[in-house]
Amino acid sequence: MLESIRPSYDQIAIATESMAPTTTHVLRRGNYLRPGLEVHPELPEILAPDSGFMTLTTTSPAGLSGRRLALAKSVTDPDSLAGHHVARVFVNRVWQQLFGKGIVETSNNFGVSGSMPSHPKLLDWLTLRFINSGWRIKPLIRLMVLSTTYHQSSHSETSRLDPQNRLLWRMNLRQLDSEQLRDAVLTVSGKLDRQFGGPPIPLQARPDGMVVLNSDALPAGTTPWRRSVYILARRNYHLTFMRVFDQPIVARNCAIREPTAAVTQSLALLNDDFMLEQAEILASRVATETSGETANDRVQKVWRIVLGRHPDKEETRLCVELMERHTQNYSKAERQPEQQALVQLCRMLLNTSEFLYVQ
Repeated sequence: MLESIRPSYDQIAIATESMAPTTTHVLRRGNYLRPGLEVHPELPEILAPDSGFMTLTTTSPAGLSGRRLALAKSVTDPDSLAGHHVARVFVNRVWQQLFGKGIVETSNNFGVSGSMPSHPKLLDWLTLRFINSGWRIKPLIRLMVLSTTYHQSSHSETSRLDPQNRLLWRMNLRQLDSEQLRDAVLTVSGKLDRQFGGPPIPLQARPDGMVVLNSDALPAGTTPWRRSVYILARRNYHLTFMRVFDQPIVARNCAIREPTAAVTQSLALLNDDFMLEQAEILASRVATETSGETANDRVQKVWRIVLGRHPDKEETRLCVELMERHTQNYSKAERQPEQQALVQLCRMLLNTSEFLYVQ
């Protein structure tokens, strides 16, 4: 009786890993059942030496094809045209990350249909420095951030001759990326977990549509305050706070992020649970480091931590008045009105454009 109801299968597809390289054929009229001429992997003609094709072959262990290894060596060969092209693209991406706009604005298109470089000789020089330094990234970043161009202010008067700032006569006003913003908040509060490696921080979708960190399922030895690069990113399943600040969907290619200035961003900075929590932690840090000092000293301290500068006399006066006003408001309902007033000051500074934008 059991034999009569046992299911049967005609074919079961399984996947096996073969050590031998497979052959590739031109499919006649796109039909995989009609293989035609056998073809071999080659670099495009524009990247091959002497304007010819270069077959990707190399010695490899255990009978492997070695094609991917050959491709990697070809496009990183400092003496090849392909290597120089890859280095130029990479250098342009690093410049784009630091300056908000690449020397070639279309960072995913260096062809004839893309933008012309604003400073072609600069791009060539940086590329040669990058290649000659052994493709090391940190010296390249150090070279850029120590330049006079990087140290310029974004508050310069608008030039009618170059309103798009292609000639780099000022610094581009740049909004922090979603990951940078979250890490900056954790840094000023003193809670940033700088641990390297390990499993990602899991997320949890709440019934109200918010996606938050799943603190109950954290991997052993980790905290919810790890760097944002370790937060789980799965297709369009993103942390709500970071999605509001234009975190791209990982299922798509994103050559350059297009920052937006939306009302939801201001609301998130003002009301998100993460921001409220970190404002309280920051206030506790300031109160501990300025124990026994005046309100003026606390204002000076929190400004140095959050904005990296001292407030002027007018800013100091306004902040002290803000704390005094909140202290009076909380004196009837709170046990620690001065501490709650300091929380409101921290919350206010974390909502400033000076904190959100690199100026």
